[in-house]
Amino acid sequence: MIDGDPDRLHNVVSELLSNALTWAHEDSTIGLTLHADGHTAVLAVTNTGTRIPADERNRVFDLLFRGERAQHSGLPGIGLGLTYARAIIEQHGGTITISEHDEAVTTFIVRLPSHPEVPGAATPESADRTVQEGSDAMRGAGVGV
Repeated sequence: MIDGDPDRLHNVVSELLSNALTWAHEDSTIGLTLHADGHTAVLAVTNTGTRIPADERNRVFDLLFRGERAQHSGLPGIGLGLTYARAIIEQHGGTITISEHDEAVTTFIVRLPSHPEVPGAATPESADRTVQEGSDAMRGAGVGV
């Protein structure tokens, strides 16, 4: 289980998948894997399409950075997406990295702290139910001053 803002984390996944699709060739494979242990959740987005040049890999998360191919390909963008994704992940106490250039695929790896679900622990649904039950119990009760 990850404590975090689901909308912002959805933005990260969406950005990584969008980038993978943007750089995928017609015969490319895009993969998405997610696994977790008791301490870390790991998301990996892979793409067998166009690889990021070695001299650009360390800069892909830099603000306003666009690679040489992106600048000259007519693809939309201004170099904010991966910077935004990194900021969100870091605000959640995690990291985002990119695979080494010599690998056959490009992989973005997100690691977020997680904790195992505890049996009987409150979930958003059970918390809502508890609040509602408490509200029902208090209905009609007076408070004296």
